Amino acid sequence: MLKRYWWLLLLVLLSVPQLSFASEATYQITESELTRLENNLTELSELNGRQSEMLNQQQIQLQESEEKLSRAEQESEKLQNQIYSLRKEMIEQENSLETARASLERFEKEEQAKLNRAKQEKTAAWIIAGLLLCFCIGK
Repeated sequence: MLKRYWWLLLLVLLSVPQLSFASEATYQITESELTRLENNLTELSELNGRQSEMLNQQQIQLQESEEKLSRAEQESEKLQNQIYSLRKEMIEQENSLETARASLERFEKEEQAKLNRAKQEKTAAWIIAGLLLCFCIGK
């Protein structure tokens, strides 16, 4: 019998709306507040749309910037390779120039030696011719 009373008490408690455990809290809102809330939601939706568009534009700009950066990096690498090959060519030309300069100095020394020898031979020939002339005159 005591069980029945407990069950009846439980059913009575659940049937009363203020004491019901399953009900949600309710709030009353005025029409102006509802209008303001709807306006705020509309504005937030518009802002969300604009921000979404801005995000898309920024993503496009980011992609374009990344492509430009990639092209600039490729161009930089290409120019670095050109600089490297030009430096290598310049070193080869400097080495060639140094070799040519050394050859020219050797050639100048050889030519100077030939001129000195020719001068000495000419001087010796004049001396011999003078001695022969003196010898011929003296006889």
